[in-house]
Amino acid sequence: MRLRLQRRRTLTLDGIFVSDILIGEKLLRLIVLLIVLFMIACSTRNAIVSYAIVRGDAVNVRSDSNLASKRIRIVKKGELLTLIKRSDHKDSIEGFSNYWYKYKNEAGEEGWVYGSFLTLYQNIHPNAGLFINKFKSTVSNLFPLVKKSSNKYTRYGGNYNDYEITISVEDGILILNELEKYDLREQKVTSVYILKDDRLFQIYRGLYPSFNYIESNCFITINSSGVQTYDMDKILNENFTSLPGAPFEQISELKTENYFFEYETSTGYILQKSKINKLIEKKYKLTNCKLSNLAQ
Repeated sequence: MRLRLQRRRTLTLDGIFVSDILIGEKLLRLIVLLIVLFMIACSTRNAIVSYAIVRGDAVNVRSDSNLASKRIRIVKKGELLTLIKRSDHKDSIEGFSNYWYKYKNEAGEEGWVYGSFLTLYQNIHPNAGLFINKFKSTVSNLFPLVKKSSNKYTRYGGNYNDYEITISVEDGILILNELEKYDLREQKVTSVYILKDDRLFQIYRGLYPSFNYIESNCFITINSSGVQTYDMDKILNENFTSLPGAPFEQISELKTENYFFEYETSTGYILQKSKINKLIEKKYKLTNCKLSNLAQ
């Protein structure tokens, strides 16, 4: 004789089974929970806790993440800001394309600053000492360094002509200019380093002198041969150390002919100037690290 177990289902006065009501309540609670989690994710999607150094001379702070909002104060070059939020989308202003960042300082003041006038640091309080300590431990551990000023060093027994370190915390880079000597010749070379994942990471090596700048994850270098741009999100060789160029994918290049190039840090434009009269012949804008000529 087989026993058949049956689950009892109790009818309500409305003709609805109690078990169906319980299932409906559980489903409703699950839906509410998913909605709450979605709202939390949306509200914290662009919330960040990081640090930034102001690299513009006098940068406007605004009440919201757009250029039309009220200007409430300024921050000056070298100020340390604690970032707490990032705008949803990038904003194009003149030659720049970057996010807005909301900050809070030690006085409790808050406001929004455009990203192109900041150098971002992830979870570290940046200073020149931090850069040089990383350099000593990873690059120059075979010989001592001598401090020449607050942000300049040289090799012990050397001078600026053959070995010079310059640290720009505002631009987020350490630059090493050194004289490489061979049997029959010598050549000045520049190497550029940034702080990445708690270590000093070389991002460029080339002929000295050169102008080097980072704008929204695009590395820009201007030297006697022209201008090159590299996408820092596209690493090709992280172990790159001594070859000319950069470990990133090169996006654009302009060769020097009867003109030279300058980067305008206040607007983000790359200017092509005549070698004869120094007048601007063309303006170039960076879009996703690619140079595009603007109509004059």
